[in-house]
Amino acid sequence: MEIMPNYVIFLTNRCNLKCPHCFWENGVRDQSLSKKDLKRILKNLPNGRSFNILLTGGEITLEKDLLIYGLEELKKIRKRKGVINLEVQTNGSWLKDDEETYNLFEKFYELGVNNVQFASNDQFHRTAGFDIRKRQHIIDKAEKRFKKRMQVWGVYAESDLYKRGRAVENFPDSSERCQYPLKYEKPTRYSVGDELRQPRFYIFPDGNLNICESGIPTPLGSAIENSIATIERKMSEEHQAFIWKGISSVLTQRGLHLEGYEEHPCSCCRELYKD
Repeated sequence: MEIMPNYVIFLTNRCNLKCPHCFWENGVRDQSLSKKDLKRILKNLPNGRSFNILLTGGEITLEKDLLIYGLEELKKIRKRKGVINLEVQTNGSWLKDDEETYNLFEKFYELGVNNVQFASNDQFHRTAGFDIRKRQHIIDKAEKRFKKRMQVWGVYAESDLYKRGRAVENFPDSSERCQYPLKYEKPTRYSVGDELRQPRFYIFPDGNLNICESGIPTPLGSAIENSIATIERKMSEEHQAFIWKGISSVLTQRGLHLEGYEEHPCSCCRELYKD
């Protein structure tokens, strides 16, 4: 069975919410890709290999022109590049029961989006003042309209957080893991990516490619200046093993055993790359 990598492209780190757990507070804020750089990144995606793409942020609808531009460019090159699944991820704060909202859904469908994810059904976003449950009826309408053509669903945050970004200040804890005291409610439809079995590459708003969404290891290279295939070829043996075989293979190479790595890969990554 072919292992299909996922390329997660952060179009922006701008956001209209201030959630207490957000990892973006780790670095520069208000940074977005330019259309020129996004086009170069898409051009630098691998040829001759199947893969999935997720466009996310920050909140991507704050850069709606850039988002639509990226989807238009992807539609032109999708078959040649081997894009199997195309997703967009948003907090859903733009949802209204009006034609503008449904027109955006239509635009997503027209440009080949397979899945629209709403990553905000948790206490963190509610603490920040946004409760997507109050807009579930809009998601239901959109799902009904696009049934079997484009999936519309929610995703929920896990109950374990890691000390990164804003969580360092808001959830002070002596361990790497931060426990949030409130329980999460799973929406009717949800998707959770398995970080251990789905190889993922993260491309940040500065164009740097990393194997970690928090940017813990050193960036592998610029996806603006270099083809991703070239970057992958220059990866260290350990990074290759991390991506294609999973964290357990890296632990084996180093002769390490970290308790609970399967459930908590982020803490494991911090331990591996703490230097």
